[in-house]
Amino acid sequence: MVAAAAMLAWPRVSHGLETAVRAQLLGGQYFYAGQKGALSGNAALTLAPATRLTDTFTLVPVLSSSYQGTKQAVDLVGAGTIVQEQMEHRVAARGIWEPKDSRWKLKPSAGYTYTLAKETRDESWGRGLFDSWRLGLGLDAEYPARDGLAFRLGADYYYTTYPNFSSLESQAGVDPSGQPLARELAGKKTMDHHTQGVGAGATLIKGRFVLDGRLREQRSFFADQRVVDGTGILSDASREDWLTSLSGSIGMPSELNTDRRLLGHADLSVAFNRSNQASFDARRARYLPGYYDYSDVRLGVGARRLFGDPREPVTLSAGLSFARRTYPHRPPQEATGVYRGGTLSQDVRTLSLGADYPLAPAFKLLFRLDHARSSSNQDYEQVYAYNYTVTNFLFGIAYDY
Repeated sequence: MVAAAAMLAWPRVSHGLETAVRAQLLGGQYFYAGQKGALSGNAALTLAPATRLTDTFTLVPVLSSSYQGTKQAVDLVGAGTIVQEQMEHRVAARGIWEPKDSRWKLKPSAGYTYTLAKETRDESWGRGLFDSWRLGLGLDAEYPARDGLAFRLGADYYYTTYPNFSSLESQAGVDPSGQPLARELAGKKTMDHHTQGVGAGATLIKGRFVLDGRLREQRSFFADQRVVDGTGILSDASREDWLTSLSGSIGMPSELNTDRRLLGHADLSVAFNRSNQASFDARRARYLPGYYDYSDVRLGVGARRLFGDPREPVTLSAGLSFARRTYPHRPPQEATGVYRGGTLSQDVRTLSLGADYPLAPAFKLLFRLDHARSSSNQDYEQVYAYNYTVTNFLFGIAYDY
């Protein structure tokens, strides 16, 4: 692994061009609900050559590729499909325009992302049900005010399509586990969607503290996914989701002495999704309006302790997080599928541990361990799992220049 990473250690080019290089080569194992997966590996490479074209404009192209053969505890497990292997390739560019006699920075961006996902190990690349590609455009503006305060505004647009979805799941009428599809997904291109978002944020550096807050409003439009009415028939209206998210964090870097540092942080975020889409349970003749509405609350705390050389420190890290997702219009079910009263909710608690050890300038060994436990009042799990434990560990080498 050292030899493979060393091939990436070329010097940055001068004459207005600086290239940032980040590479990782990791191996690990995944444990889910008492079952262990085979040893596998993850790899990632990112190149970002920044070119200053004029005195006021810098262009930053970004090329990145990643492969994930070892699933992670933070991956979606319950209310979604977990894949065995995944690759992602991205081409993007960001501009940084700093007008003279102005404190504003404008950052236009554009990017294309191609994701390939294999639900089984013997599936061929490029034929996955959840393969997708995404085209995005964005514009951010930053204003560094005085006394450590900075403001941000942004807007973006994305189009996401799943080219294989209609040819497999939709025509079959069942999901990969053989269960009947929800009525709203039994059509063509039902997962393709357009997304528009706007956001604002602020950062304040005050003494030893760094405070950050963000607000975002996002609309997703599923043109080919028709809304289900009370009789289980698809109407002429298309699905539309509105996601509002608010997040905040506080960081507290503190020097304990000249050879040791402690960095702490706490994060809190809330999100609310509102959708006009419903669901119709044909087996039980139950109409479920507001099926895709949900609220998310997430809280996390963590700390990193740094030892030795400030330029190449040994780092130990630990973090705890708690997340609760509530579906206000979705009743929980018994193991037999019978609906109960109340509201479906799911809690996920995650413990993360890590260690970084420098080998040479820009090279370091990595170790990561994550353990998550999910609990829910939903007992019906023939399609998705809501109650489970999952653990994964990763180890390997990283290059960051």
